[in-house]
Amino acid sequence: MDLVKLYQQIKESCQSIDQKMDLLREDIRKLSNVENSPASKLEDTVLDYLDVAQVLHISTRQLRRLHNSGELVGFKAGRRRYYFVTEVQAYLRKLRSNKQF
Repeated sequence: MDLVKLYQQIKESCQSIDQKMDLLREDIRKLSNVENSPASKLEDTVLDYLDVAQVLHISTRQLRRLHNSGELVGFKAGRRRYYFVTEVQAYLRKLRSNKQF
């Protein structure tokens, strides 16, 4: 008899958790469509050449070759070269479309 009550309590708790998870999923979907969402902020992020090399799993020399060939465009600030995340993502999409990745 106690087991039946315990089972009912566990079942109700699981249903409550499931409902809360559904609400969280809905909130996350709404936030992803907002301009100030973390995903939109990522587009403005700037990476230095070491970060880009790590993301692409290539050497800094290979990254320099990609830049010199025009495959990956960046900008200079002072003596250092930087890349927007959107540029790196575009390069990766290009690789995927060419099936080199």
